[in-house]
Amino acid sequence: MGSARRAQALTNAVEAKTGRNVRRGQGKEPQLMLLTIAPLTLTFPFTLTTYLFVAHTLNAPDQALNAALLAGGVTAV
Repeated sequence: MGSARRAQALTNAVEAKTGRNVRRGQGKEPQLMLLTIAPLTLTFPFTLTTYLFVAHTLNAPDQALNAALLAGGVTAV
């Protein structure tokens, strides 16, 4: 466990130099919430746009739902 203590001491020293005095476990790394939300924010607009385009412009309302689900799935991935 000596290496863990050295690593913690090094981390504390670097944080003290940079002025990042934060509570343990919070604020050390940026939140990854944006990476989980960002793909889902564009899913609905792409799905709706694809549905409207296929149903009205291409005059294929029977295939619009499948195309919209495909576009939304690809956007989410």
